[in-house]
Amino acid sequence: MSLKKLLLLGIKYTMQATFYQNTCRAMGIDVVTPDESEQDEINRIIFEELTRGIFRDETKQRLL
Repeated sequence: MSLKKLLLLGIKYTMQATFYQNTCRAMGIDVVTPDESEQDEINRIIFEELTRGIFRDETKQRLL
């Protein structure tokens, strides 16, 4: 089984950087990133919740 598409989640800097997109594209993998407002929310979740050890069911459901 080979990957065709990858959802890139991470801090906003990672989602906006081109390193992963360029590397994956060279391997034939399409990288999908959330839109700007979704990136802001994911960034907030990482820094205000996950890094503080806060794991909420409602946050998990939003990400899924």
